Amino acid sequence: LETVASVSALVRQTRESINANVDSSVTEYINSNNNINPREISKIVIREAKKGDKLAYRVILAICESLGNIIAELSSILCPELIVIGGCISESGDLLLNTIGQKIRSEGDVSIADKTEIKISQLGDQSTILGAGRTVINNFFQSYERFIKQLNIK
Repeated sequence: LETVASVSALVRQTRESINANVDSSVTEYINSNNNINPREISKIVIREAKKGDKLAYRVILAICESLGNIIAELSSILCPELIVIGGCISESGDLLLNTIGQKIRSEGDVSIADKTEIKISQLGDQSTILGAGRTVINNFFQSYERFIKQLNIK
């Protein structure tokens, strides 16, 4: 997932397009800022895609399609009622939601697609770290509860 649908994938694809001399407002901005960080690049690419920049749109669409393919495969196995997308790519909004929905319908099971709601996390970039923190806390308390139960065993 990290190799095809992440900030690093977005930056890699953007740089590959720039190196192929594709004309874009993104090219000018990135070439004039050598120390720009990956998150900033992704935000610029998403912003420019929304404005109609062809390079940026193609990069975002490719990321959304890759993510859509993965989610379609997982949906056919897990049959989720709700899929919540977080992280930086979630800022691409409707393009992301529409692309994933189309992929689930075309690559997956249409009956699952009709029952599955896809939403963008309101936590944005923070969703991953907050989810990981929540998992750690849950695991800690589950371990603690098991420990307490073991103490009460006679």
